[in-house]
Amino acid sequence: LGYALSGFLKLPYIIVDCTKDYSTSIVGYPNRDYLWILSRSLLPDAKYEKLVRKSVAMGYNENLIRRVPHDSTAKSFPVPES
Repeated sequence: LGYALSGFLKLPYIIVDCTKDYSTSIVGYPNRDYLWILSRSLLPDAKYEKLVRKSVAMGYNENLIRRVPHDSTAKSFPVPES
């Protein structure tokens, strides 16, 4: 369980799924009220739908999931080596 700082609020979160190469992940709120599907690049519809189905299987409400449009011209940042 981690905590994200947003303004003055501490929000608990859990990483419920993450690919080995960190290209996609699903981050959720412990009581399943909030969910973020994260990707380092634009997701094809089929891959996005697979992540939504995985989220629903974990108890998240599909009717509350909203896909956020991305700007394909935005600069991406390299992942730092550890």
